[in-house]
Amino acid sequence: MNDSDALPPEVYVLFRDETRENLEIVVRGLGMLEGQGSEATAQTLREIARALHTIKGGAAGVGYEGMARVAHAAEDALLQLPPGRRETTVARAAAWLEAAVGGATAGEAELLAEVRAELSRPEPGTPAGAPPAPAEPPPPAASPAPAPPRPSAPGSGPGSGPGDETVRVRVRAVEALLAPLAALTSERAESRFRTERLRRVADSARGLLRSATAAPLNSTELRELEHLVTQLDRETSAARSSAHALARSVTTAEDLVQRMRMVSVGSLEEPLRLAVRDAASRTGKTVRFEFVGAGVMVDRRVLDALRAPLLHLVRNAVDHGLESNPQRLEAGKPLPGRLTVRVVSLREVVELSVEDDGRGVDVRQVGARAVRLGLRTEEEARALTGSGIFAVLALPGFTTRDEVTELSGRGMGMDVVSRAVQALGGSAALQSTLGQGTTFTFSLPVSVLSTRVLFVRLGREVLAVPSSGIDGTERLHARAFYDVGGRRFANTGGAPLAVHELDPGKVAGDAVGRITVVRVRTRAGPLALLVDEVLGEEEVSVQPLGPPVRRIEGVIGSTVSESGEVVVVLDPRSLGSVGLVAARPEASVAPRATRARVLVVDDSITTRTLERHILERAGYLVDLARDGVEALAALRAGSYDLVVTDLEMPNLDGIGLVRQMRTTEALMAIPTILVTSVAADETRRRALAAGVNAYIVKRRFDQDELLQTIAEQLRGAASRG
Repeated sequence: MNDSDALPPEVYVLFRDETRENLEIVVRGLGMLEGQGSEATAQTLREIARALHTIKGGAAGVGYEGMARVAHAAEDALLQLPPGRRETTVARAAAWLEAAVGGATAGEAELLAEVRAELSRPEPGTPAGAPPAPAEPPPPAASPAPAPPRPSAPGSGPGSGPGDETVRVRVRAVEALLAPLAALTSERAESRFRTERLRRVADSARGLLRSATAAPLNSTELRELEHLVTQLDRETSAARSSAHALARSVTTAEDLVQRMRMVSVGSLEEPLRLAVRDAASRTGKTVRFEFVGAGVMVDRRVLDALRAPLLHLVRNAVDHGLESNPQRLEAGKPLPGRLTVRVVSLREVVELSVEDDGRGVDVRQVGARAVRLGLRTEEEARALTGSGIFAVLALPGFTTRDEVTELSGRGMGMDVVSRAVQALGGSAALQSTLGQGTTFTFSLPVSVLSTRVLFVRLGREVLAVPSSGIDGTERLHARAFYDVGGRRFANTGGAPLAVHELDPGKVAGDAVGRITVVRVRTRAGPLALLVDEVLGEEEVSVQPLGPPVRRIEGVIGSTVSESGEVVVVLDPRSLGSVGLVAARPEASVAPRATRARVLVVDDSITTRTLERHILERAGYLVDLARDGVEALAALRAGSYDLVVTDLEMPNLDGIGLVRQMRTTEALMAIPTILVTSVAADETRRRALAAGVNAYIVKRRFDQDELLQTIAEQLRGAASRG
């Protein structure tokens, strides 16, 4: 690396911190492997492999080739060696990587030679002529990590001690923060005096109350009472003004602190450029890289979380997306190939895209491979489009490559991307045209601390929409709506907009026939979203969805309202193509006339709420329980047609619940569906032996599958009854 390639020091600090976090995952996972049974081993192996994959990509991106080679060798050892030798070899590599993060990079060649020897050594009982396990080709002679001006090694330089994260803040920003803090200090002092004054008023009021119980108040006491009422009015008014002042000061302080945390996404440009250069060099391709939107500001934690998935995406675009130079020339495409990272600020949301003009995603190839791997049925594969393709590409272990290279082939890269986007409460989309190119687009919150949302009511349900995707609200008379070509439109905001209904036919308007419209911006263009009522805006913290409902189209997460209610947060960018619940097979929808009653049992409040949301939209009556004990109480007190339960819950788990149901005469015929993250065959066998009727694994959860399974179980119960 020459001087022109030197990266800003903060890039190396980010790499160091991220690598240490991933090494903790590796070390913790190795310890778990030694004590786990077969049920959890596969999941732990995936977590370790994902961490090593991220270390490898990050090291290559900043120019630490030795660390990238060692991480790649550790991946080989993890996936190819038997238990025992696997843990020992990976632990040795992890120790070297930990030392390298601190600047000690000696011994790379010896370590890689040891790993190759382990990979080549046959297992006891292997025939003498059996071929050895594939091993990585010998690397070039070991060389120390490159030495940019600052720092000279991953762990050196200012602020390299553990926990020494720093944020650069302008003096002017600190001074601006002093004003709201001073106001808060003043209000705190005033509140103490106000409390004392109110205490004295309360004491006087109690004295008058005692007098009034003995005899009617005299004129002096009545004047004292009038004085107390006046004092209370004055203190109430002052308290109200103080509350408004406190709210303004807190909001100002929050905004200023938020700005201090904001950093430019431009600091990602050079690491990404280096990653593209490295991938192009390894594949022999000519690539022109562009970074658009470097001035967009985001929260530091969002930036840190974006780095690893972006590195994976650009390397993947070079390796998978762009054709080789001869292939491009043969197809009449120009050289170099084009790869663009584009960042656009949409107020509280940042939209980020990775675009290439390569071969595009072959949907048929993706679908065929998903069928071969047992990840999708042939019917599902034929229906793959957009987000469905991304969902398949992001499945752990899925890859379109038959061979493993240093760049790809393990099926980890897109999984890293998907998990990072979900953890930030964002959404992902894919657009691809065969032979022309691919664009991955992500909508992410600018801050992980808070997002401004508009709360709306639809029937009895409260929903939230990020304010960044809203152009305004309006109440329209029925005559503002009209139909063209089977599509409904409304004249709103001075222009005709297509109408979008989250629950078709449910918004009927108020008493005078006016309908509330929220104008939203979507990928398909502006839309008029129909709701029953606009409740107001608020700063909230949006949490990503957990399994089994993390893949609901049009939803980015959930939040909690002031009343403590869990509220679904919609993704306005996706509303052009889907409703709140994606289209589902007609057979899976419960007939409205039957109104089957379902009990949902899960210890996660978000999962319970969202599962109820899905089932109520499908026409079911739904009750909720937090664990097996609460579920049994509900089952004995009411009448239910079906139970959907989680496996791992406190007090009484899912299998325990089903066992008790099957030994209770009044409950033994109720169908049960177990929805769990545990995919092990042994657990499935235990569940079915206990009397579970259907078993759905969360990592492959699809709301259509759940609805279809419920419909099948209800039909089966009806035929048996």
